[in-house]
Amino acid sequence: MMHRKPFLTTFGLLVAFSLSCAVEAAHAISTSTFTHSADFLAALGGAPLVTETYESLPLNSLIAAGSTVGQFTYSSFPAGVQGRVDNIYNHIGAQSLAADRPSNPSVNFFLPGENFSVTFAQPANAVGVFFNANPTPGSGDLFIATPVGLAGTGGPAGNRDFSTFFFAGLISDTPFSSAVIGSFGAGQGSSFNIDNLSFSPTPEPTTLLLLGTTMAGLGLARWKRHNKM
Repeated sequence: MMHRKPFLTTFGLLVAFSLSCAVEAAHAISTSTFTHSADFLAALGGAPLVTETYESLPLNSLIAAGSTVGQFTYSSFPAGVQGRVDNIYNHIGAQSLAADRPSNPSVNFFLPGENFSVTFAQPANAVGVFFNANPTPGSGDLFIATPVGLAGTGGPAGNRDFSTFFFAGLISDTPFSSAVIGSFGAGQGSSFNIDNLSFSPTPEPTTLLLLGTTMAGLGLARWKRHNKM
């Protein structure tokens, strides 16, 4: 008995220490933001991206609040507004996401100060979106916000990603499952439609599980050896 108790106590302390380190790390949120897609992709380092291009949907399709399209659920839109697959304004590919306003059909884009929210099919550690805005919005006028941080677009025109598109992206070491996309601006330059909305799924948390399994296995083997003595 004199040989078993110190070992089991040490093993328990090691497990407790490892788990406490993991919990402490989980509370230390580190977030990086990007205004250019090339920098965002480079920082991801080849991590997979799930992207909604709006190419697979019929032109002029309507997306109501609560609808799920691909890997995104469109949780909310401004009052009296829903999403509409569009080819009038600038787009990447053939189509993008604009707005549908039954009460004012000629204003078929998102206005300054408006926003909508999306939920991902699985937790993510990165999100990015292209805003088409012309004339030029101010710096940070267009944004994507998550529970772990907010990323704004660059401005003025020299900070466009390309053509009339501005980019906002965010990478965090803390998973999140939703985002709000919108405009802080008050001028017409902060009206927008979006394209290529993307998120990067969070990798499976296998490292801590593997550590715990290995330590438990070693502890059990050691305990059996001492139990035979």
